[in-house]
Amino acid sequence: MSSRGRPDSRAPDAGRPQPASGSAHAPTPRSRWQLPNLGLGLGLRPEHVHDILDTQPDVGWFEVITENVLHHEGWFRSAVDAVRERYPVVLHGVSLSIGSSDPLPLAYLRAVKTLADELEVAWVSDHVCWTGVGGRNSHDLLPVPYDERSLRWIVDRVRQVQEILERPIMLENPSSYLGFTGSTLTEWDFHARLAREADCGLLLDVNNVFVSSVNHGFDPGAWLAAVPWDRVAHLHVAGHSDLGTHLLDTHIGPVCDAVWQLLGRALQAGGPRPVMLEWDDEIPAFAEVWQEAQRAQAALDAVDSWSGRSTMDHVSQRDIGSKGPPLSRGRDRQGADQTQAELAQAQTWLFDLVSGQPNADTRRIASEVTPTRRLTAAERVDIYRDMIRVRFLEAMELDFVAVQRALGEERFAALVARYLRQHPSQHWALEQLGAAFPGWLRSQADEGVDPAWIADAATLEWALVRAGWPPEQPVFDTAALAAVPPESQGQIRLQAAATTELWDVSTPAFDAVARAWGHAAADTPAASGSPAPSTATHGDVGNAVTALVYRDGWQVKLRALPATEAAVLRPLVAGASLAAALEAAAAAHDIDVIIASLGSWTQRWARERVLTGLASRPATRTA
Repeated sequence: MSSRGRPDSRAPDAGRPQPASGSAHAPTPRSRWQLPNLGLGLGLRPEHVHDILDTQPDVGWFEVITENVLHHEGWFRSAVDAVRERYPVVLHGVSLSIGSSDPLPLAYLRAVKTLADELEVAWVSDHVCWTGVGGRNSHDLLPVPYDERSLRWIVDRVRQVQEILERPIMLENPSSYLGFTGSTLTEWDFHARLAREADCGLLLDVNNVFVSSVNHGFDPGAWLAAVPWDRVAHLHVAGHSDLGTHLLDTHIGPVCDAVWQLLGRALQAGGPRPVMLEWDDEIPAFAEVWQEAQRAQAALDAVDSWSGRSTMDHVSQRDIGSKGPPLSRGRDRQGADQTQAELAQAQTWLFDLVSGQPNADTRRIASEVTPTRRLTAAERVDIYRDMIRVRFLEAMELDFVAVQRALGEERFAALVARYLRQHPSQHWALEQLGAAFPGWLRSQADEGVDPAWIADAATLEWALVRAGWPPEQPVFDTAALAAVPPESQGQIRLQAAATTELWDVSTPAFDAVARAWGHAAADTPAASGSPAPSTATHGDVGNAVTALVYRDGWQVKLRALPATEAAVLRPLVAGASLAAALEAAAAAHDIDVIIASLGSWTQRWARERVLTGLASRPATRTA
């Protein structure tokens, strides 16, 4: 799944050096699309960006989690652009939800296409799964039944997706922790038929094959024997966790020997093709990940080189979706509607279970889900429920550090669970999970949410999170002000940065957020798509604070404004003219003090990118 983190605030090198040596690649042997054989790849993680840009390791390519750059254009998007100047990049998504009965996420797909075009990616991938139903999102890779009905449904949707993306998509086999009594196909036959009938590619995750083989009790060799190798774009390897009763695809730690051996068998069967190492949690220094990646390189080196080009014809964009059976819109509409309704009913039932809905129907579990020697059917459902609960809680803890510290872990977890029952995630971006949390907390004021300033703290923390999303803001050249005639200066309107926000909060809330985020920035490796603020300064204020949230370069900052400065800046940020802002401030503050301070305030607002320029330019002097 997606790696959410707060990258540190150092801006990446924006230069444009030559690509790393060996960037020209022959096509992957027996490839349906003659995709380039990029060799060894790594997952691009925020923690490693500076090491990668500084050392330029001899790696063939990087895989980027689509959602980490699709939702916002902050520090990490800039870092991806810098890496893209040196290496090929591939997009790997977790939100397509190709197996869902919900309509295809068209806005999401169009955004993915735009991003893929901008980054000139080698290919795009996602997973054979569903993530939500009825507009609710689990942010997990939920399993599909391996039967003809699911296959027909997904085939039609894949071909529509490829028409929108105007490129083939590579779909990964996910790890799974429960099976369905109604499945009539093997996992490997389902994926092989999907690739052929939808005319799409496969991303073969070797670790997932191994994890699922243990969890479901099948021979991983049977999976490899069924692989249509002309459809395989690349392979994944990763670490997993052994929990005794089952394996969990955590992407933590080194890859085990059994998975390395399975990778060797896969490469022998399919020939050399790109291999990518994933390490998404408990992420170590880049040097350790790089050392582990050498085992993947050794596996590639052990495979004899295949000569010659693919015997398959190259596919053009206009050919995508032209092979195989007609799309669902050409089939019997009544039959397609019935399939959708049946899938929606089954998925709603399972979603209610794994999302912890109190009224979920547990009676059907024994008849719908297969048990194993070590786990009952209900315990297999609980694996997904626990993963989703932990993922949501960790996301909220990351964004609401001060609130969590004030309430304590147990109480915060209970509050988050109640919040999510009333406000289930409805956005593909996990980063949006807490959007309604501050307002919801205010509505809970009479239900024991104490202390009273908790909602203020949440409001301020969410503003800090949001400040990391916009692209780099321009620097305000204050010399432009000098070109405005004195008689016209009152008409000046100044442009606030997209990252600038002012909030009136209680002093305890401000102090709690300042301490919490300052501590996080100092002691915790940056791990999200928005840098944590490293400075929080407190002005001379009383019981209420006007908090200024802004971003100086890539560094999100927080400071409390003196009342007079806040009285001028607030209307300017809202779009008022300079004259109107001064008039409003003078109603409550000494105009002589304001005029004496205005020049230094303006210089600081420009220097710190609180303001970024003139929103409207009055007539200037002429010679």
